[in-house]
Amino acid sequence: MQISAELYEFAIKVVDDRVREIKVTREDFNALKQVVEELAQAQKKTEERLDRVEAAVEQLAQAQKRTEEELCSLVREHAKTREMVAGLSDTVGYGLENQAYKALPRLLERDFDLKIKDRLARRYIVYKDGKEDEEYARQKGIKVYYSYEF
Repeated sequence: MQISAELYEFAIKVVDDRVREIKVTREDFNALKQVVEELAQAQKKTEERLDRVEAAVEQLAQAQKRTEEELCSLVREHAKTREMVAGLSDTVGYGLENQAYKALPRLLERDFDLKIKDRLARRYIVYKDGKEDEEYARQKGIKVYYSYEF
């Protein structure tokens, strides 16, 4: 089968138009090359920034670890300080109570008309619920207590 010259020319024109439409020109190629180069530079800068961020995050993690270690040390030292203050408080409190203890018979007689005949003795009482009191006197069925919260 033979095609007419007119049909042949039309087919050639359509093919040429299609080739022109999809053909990448040198200008297009250079523009694309430039865009790819810019993207590569932007990616390089982004990677450099990411490296700096990673280094900063690592430094922060190390600083946080040191802070946590120091905090644990401070908590331990605080516990020791609390024990020392509690011991000091007990010592001072006991000394003050001893001074008050000496004055207790006179105060009981003056304020309540109670005369203490026997020697006052300090005794510790522990209740079933675990609370404690100190008992100073037990005379003729009358109890005189001094208690405080621990």
